[in-house]
Amino acid sequence: MVGELVIRMNASAKIFMVISFLGAATVSAQESSDFDIDDFIASTCLDCHDDLVQEGDRNFEDLFFPIDSIESAIRWKEVLDVMNLGEMPPKKNGRATVSDRDLQEAINFLTDSLARVTASLSDERPETTARLLSKAELQYVFQDLFSLHGQEAEVFPTLRTRKPDHGLFKIGSSAKPNPDWFREAFGDIAGFVDRSLELKLEQPVPEERTFSGRDFRPRTNVFVNHEDEYAILRGRYVTQSHALLKTFQGGVSHAGFYDIEFDAAALYRENEFPDWLMRPMIRDEPFLLQVGIDRYDPSPNGNVMVFPRRAAIAEIADWEPMTYKLRLWLEKGEVPTFLFLNGPRHNTVYNSPYHARTFAPQALLDSMRAHDATLKRVPTTPAREVFAQEDYPFPGIKISRVSINGPLFDDYPPVQHKRLFGSLLRLTESERTYERLHTHAFILASRIWRRTVSKAEVDGIADRALSRYREHGDWQSAVRTLVLQVVASPNSLFSIEKPKEAGQQLDDLELATRLAFFIWNSAPDYELRGSRLSVASDRHGQIERMLSDRRGSRFAEEFVNQWLQLYKLGTMPPDAVKFERYVDERLQDDTKKETILLFQEALEKNLTMEEMLDARHTWVNLPLAIHYDLPTADLKRTEFSRVEVPQSHPNRGLLGHSSILTLTSNGVDTSPVIRGVYLLENILGTPPPPAPPDVPVIEPDIRGATTIRDQLEKHRQIKSCASCHARFDPLGLSMESLDAVGVFRETYPNKAPIENTAHLRGHKLDGMAGLRQYLVDNTDLAERHLLETMLRFAAGRNLTVLDENEIVATLDRWCAAGGGIRDLVFAVTDSQIFRNK
Repeated sequence: MVGELVIRMNASAKIFMVISFLGAATVSAQESSDFDIDDFIASTCLDCHDDLVQEGDRNFEDLFFPIDSIESAIRWKEVLDVMNLGEMPPKKNGRATVSDRDLQEAINFLTDSLARVTASLSDERPETTARLLSKAELQYVFQDLFSLHGQEAEVFPTLRTRKPDHGLFKIGSSAKPNPDWFREAFGDIAGFVDRSLELKLEQPVPEERTFSGRDFRPRTNVFVNHEDEYAILRGRYVTQSHALLKTFQGGVSHAGFYDIEFDAAALYRENEFPDWLMRPMIRDEPFLLQVGIDRYDPSPNGNVMVFPRRAAIAEIADWEPMTYKLRLWLEKGEVPTFLFLNGPRHNTVYNSPYHARTFAPQALLDSMRAHDATLKRVPTTPAREVFAQEDYPFPGIKISRVSINGPLFDDYPPVQHKRLFGSLLRLTESERTYERLHTHAFILASRIWRRTVSKAEVDGIADRALSRYREHGDWQSAVRTLVLQVVASPNSLFSIEKPKEAGQQLDDLELATRLAFFIWNSAPDYELRGSRLSVASDRHGQIERMLSDRRGSRFAEEFVNQWLQLYKLGTMPPDAVKFERYVDERLQDDTKKETILLFQEALEKNLTMEEMLDARHTWVNLPLAIHYDLPTADLKRTEFSRVEVPQSHPNRGLLGHSSILTLTSNGVDTSPVIRGVYLLENILGTPPPPAPPDVPVIEPDIRGATTIRDQLEKHRQIKSCASCHARFDPLGLSMESLDAVGVFRETYPNKAPIENTAHLRGHKLDGMAGLRQYLVDNTDLAERHLLETMLRFAAGRNLTVLDENEIVATLDRWCAAGGGIRDLVFAVTDSQIFRNK
């Protein structure tokens, strides 16, 4: 809730807010009612929250009316929040310590009093006028303005992601970049400009290069037959299976589009090897060849480690070689790579004497015995030679030819070159004038600075570029200087709004920028900049257009990524041995996509929060369906489909998604504490206070001597821990039937039975079904938190207790409109928090 969130702001912000409200209007008890709130606090709270006890680090000894400062308002809002949650006053010996009537009177009194004081102080709210764009926003801005080619054109490869605030990367007041951040940003932008300069004025002549199978580099699970000139990809060992053309180490010589052809055939898709050896291959699935893009990076020992990004996937036909064609954009120095995407994990047969002796055909055994009759050691070289033979019955993809033709352009120079440099690089010596520099600086700055550019600003840019030219006589260097001044300027890296008084409405251009970064995570286009966004009907029309635009999918991707903290996936990856299928199938990205697709559907169909929490369907591909033990009929590996999830299925609903269950685990086992706290913070919006520093962290007992429930029970016997653990332990324990990657289980690894029944404030949480029902019964909390998160995401600032009245008003408008996710987007953009300073 907002009170608890506000109390965690940094010290400088809190001091500023306190100073801002000194002398502000106050509200006395008599102005609201005759209810004596001081007496209520003294009789019901001070036993546990006075100077001596301070249970939960809360001291109400000096909490009195009237509310005479922002600090006082924040603390009273915190009291109101826990009273509304039913967490205060707590029951003693199972009985309430205050009557329902008195409790409701106290709630009504505080609600009315805080509404009055926050309304009287709302004009004093501190605001952010300059917000540093997130790394994702910067990438999208450059991608859109210069027509780059999706993820193939990563502009900021070295720029580090900033630390989030409330899980969001968009909060202006928390963005405090240090000099290292600016050096990284400038270095990346300079690299982008220099790569663009390499697109020569004269269009490069396309060159076709053809490679045979023997041009591939032999490596783990990539076997090369030099005599017959083919390569066979067997298996998909996670870090070593990408097939590289060893004779193409320099990569392409020019950036551009390239036509890539290759001849390939699938071998032994149907075979007699046991399932455990073929894992995680799905037998009736067509073989898939992934084409990736990377560049060679020779390591000191001469090996080449590549981690290509996926560019295309081809479905390979059995036995008969076929030619496959695709067109990709490659930057200078990049190369295509190939991967047997859905093959067996790795070539266990030749690695293990036991496996070879048990499952290998006679030809392999004879070859191995010729070198080592005892089979105590597998002679790698002859084993590989036999294993790579075409008639060896282990699954593989045979590649006999690769052709790369390019660079190819529909128009030259490319759009990114034209927008960065205009016609400056084509000018003759007599045409290289100050006026030409000035004109291009104005055009480029107007586009990327997202505002009207002053003559003085443009004069300074053109002057420095011209001085560079006169000093060094290098026109290209002068143009580079001009472009870098614009694209690496703080005006590009920040979203800047004109200073205004608090509560003053933004103008149409400022609203266009806010709206664009809210939905597209990028700069506004010309249509948006020319719209009357202060008019509700025009604003709503533009929102509909933006959501249906190709850039509209970014809203779901970025918002869900930050709201649910999915960006943390991979920071504690699941153990590769314990969760072999999850790792082998590389399910991390798929599970993340599942969650984003559910939210995207909720946005398109205007589903409610309740419908997401208890979703009767989900979005999966073939590996995810197997992961969840859902029907797999008609599913494909490379496409996500909408499938029904039974009422009794443990993974039903948003919180059954493997993405959330994995990021709330430690990579080895589950933690009810982590999962329970996650729900409080990211779903219900009622985060607990930080754990006391002197209390040890609970770790799973790998010996099996105690269960996690036993350990938590002992933890709750510590007085300073009891109240908080009572809030989140039951939530986490109800999720224990789903392991560290979200797969259903009935026992722990030590065979102890799972106990996933818990009680929370009188509610029985019987496993995931009980948890879902509890969340449905408390959807108002989840809706409130979702609203607050989206308001922060959209406005680029934190909320304070002074926003409370507008939050409530926005929540009321959203619920009145139907309470759907699409309704929420309109409610947020209609709010004063979004439209005003």
